[in-house]
Parts: sequence; structure tokens; C-alpha cells
Amino acid sequence: MKRHNYFICAAFAVAATVACDPAEDQPKDFPVVGEIALSGESTNAATNSWYPGEKLGVFVTSDGLTQSNLLYTPSETCADNSVLLDENDPTSKYWMFGDPVGNVALTASAEKAGFKQGVHNVYAYSPYNAAATDVTAVPMPDLTKQDELTFRGQTTNPALSFVYASKVVEEYTSAPVDLGTFTCVTMALNTGSIEFSGQESELVGKKLVKMVVTADKPIAYSNAKFNLVEKSISGTSAPVEVTTNQEIKASEGLDFVTMQSVTIYSTGDPVKFVIIAPASLDELQSMKFNFTAVLDDNSEWTVSEVSPNVMNIGGSTLITFGGKVVGLTKK
Repeated sequence: MKRHNYFICAAFAVAATVACDPAEDQPKDFPVVGEIALSGESTNAATNSWYPGEKLGVFVTSDGLTQSNLLYTPSETCADNSVLLDENDPTSKYWMFGDPVGNVALTASAEKAGFKQGVHNVYAYSPYNAAATDVTAVPMPDLTKQDELTFRGQTTNPALSFVYASKVVEEYTSAPVDLGTFTCVTMALNTGSIEFSGQESELVGKKLVKMVVTADKPIAYSNAKFNLVEKSISGTSAPVEVTTNQEIKASEGLDFVTMQSVTIYSTGDPVKFVIIAPASLDELQSMKFNFTAVLDDNSEWTVSEVSPNVMNIGGSTLITFGGKVVGLTKK
């Protein structure tokens, strides 16, 4: 009887071991049978090109396991002609870039994207973020906090722009998979000169330390994530805050209403900032922006419901606020 019970228990033990085999619970993968060579063209809001030091992330879904966040770099970039206005101050960088390079090969830095089995969906984005593990939730640059490195120079910091592309590949090919022109979901705006409506005693010598920008539609998100599959952004809508250190100066000007000479209080340089781009330029022109300037005495100056101007100069689109954000008044 004891021997009979022993065989029954042994049989149950074997069955339990087979039923709980960890290999049975693992998702099935397939071997890589060939490299997926990639190419593409960037539309970065600052450079309209791949730029020096840029990195991309690549995801590939197919039968088997997803190839996640593979690190790639462009084989060619535009020239970086930026300079430091003050060698001891990294925030004094003046952004300048050379001509765009167009469509170039994208090169794997380590693991290469590869063909496995089934239909392949290739997704690529920039700038690369090592924390991106999910193709539906790629962290985006934080646009809620920007600084002088955003806006000094002819353009803006290219690392604040987010671009993406995707391609469906139905069968193996040894030819490069061209991702085409990447879509940029961000855009740079320019305040033009910033003028204040106030008295000399409370303005001259003061400094603009922060500009807070909001609009009637979302222009930035805290904890922003981009879904490369659905091409959508998630996060909590938030203002754009740009820190700066510009001195307010007085100059003589003309009041075009009264044609009288007036004193104009303004900053020396515009403030440029990067926002989540609306669906079209027409939608942008219909948006209303609100600006709050915070000075170094903690006073706040505001102007509300300002519409942007969209101009085409030499084939390039320049977006400003009527040339200037005028008439900021004290709260």
C-alpha cells in the first residue's frame, strides 16, 4: 500500500513540474534573419536637419519579442556653428547651424534592428531617451522649464524638438528601409522685443528673470509621453516657463497713435521658446497667448490674448507676436 501511494505521489509531482515549467510561460521569440537598414530625414524645429550629437531610438514590432529602444545616430549632420559669447558661461551659447543634410543613413550604435517573422512595424524618434521601454509611452523633452540656452542665437536648442517616423515592412528586404521625412511635433516661437508700460523709477535697471507663457490650447505637458503607434501625446497641460536675465532699458520712440515722442521700456533681446505644435499654421494663428513677465523685484507684468504673426521669409516660416509683445502692465 505504501509503495502504491509512493507511485501516485510521484506521478502528481511530475505532472505539477510539467504544468509549472517556466519555459511554458515565456513569450515565444524568433531569430533575426537579417539587418533592417534604415534612413530618414529630420524636420527638427531648430535645424530642419539632423544635428551634431543627435541620437535616435528605434522600436521594431513583429512576431516574437519587440526590439525596444535601439540606439541609432545619423550618418551625416548639419554643421554646428554655435559659439559661446562668454567662454566661462555655458548659458551664453549662441545657436547657429549650417545647411540641412536631407535624407541620410541611420546607423546603429550597438544592437541593430533585424528582421524576424511576420509583418514588421518600425518606429523611430529623437531625441533618444534611455528610459523609453514602451513604444506607446516615449518620454519627451520637458518644455515646461526652459532657459537662456533655449533662445540665444539664430534659432533654439535643437534638443527640445521631438521628431518621429514609422514604416510598415511586410517582407524581408536587403534594401534600406526609408523612414522618409520625420514629423516634428514641436515648434519655436519668438516674442520679438518685450515692452513694458510703466514708470522709469520702477523699470529701468530691473531685470526680466522669467517669462511664463500659456495659451487657450495646450502648449506643453508635464511628464509628457509620446505614443509612437497612435501618434499622440499624453500628460498634464502646463505653462511654459523661460528663465532669463535680461535688463530692461529705456529708449526714445514714437507713439504712432498720438505721434508724440515717448519713452519705451524694453528688453534688449527677444525670448524664444519651444511649444507643442498645433495641427496647422491656421490653428496657430487662431490661438491666444498670455504672457507674464516676472522681474527681479518679484513684480509681475502681464499681457493677455496675443495672437501670433506667421510670415514666410525666403521660404522659411517666421513666427512672432506682431514683432513684439507690447504693453505688459503691472499686476
